Amino acid sequence: MIALVLGSEEVVRTFALAGVEGYACETPLEAEKAAAAVREREDVALVLVSAKVQQLAAAALARLERPEGPPTVLVLPGEEG
Repeated sequence: MIALVLGSEEVVRTFALAGVEGYACETPLEAEKAAAAVREREDVALVLVSAKVQQLAAAALARLERPEGPPTVLVLPGEEG
């Protein structure tokens, strides 16, 4: 199981330095597409989401968490839109 990050290009690049894969999202459509891509994956245990992306696509991110288990969605503090 892996962790992913959804955030701005800067956030994704920063986490990439630590080996964490990510999706850069600057618009609501990009955030919704990234959430859909994460939802289709079975290997994701943790999704780190920037506060800005949370604001862009809160409903799509809420659908990521499953009652039967992973992934867990954690909103990172800072970088508010």
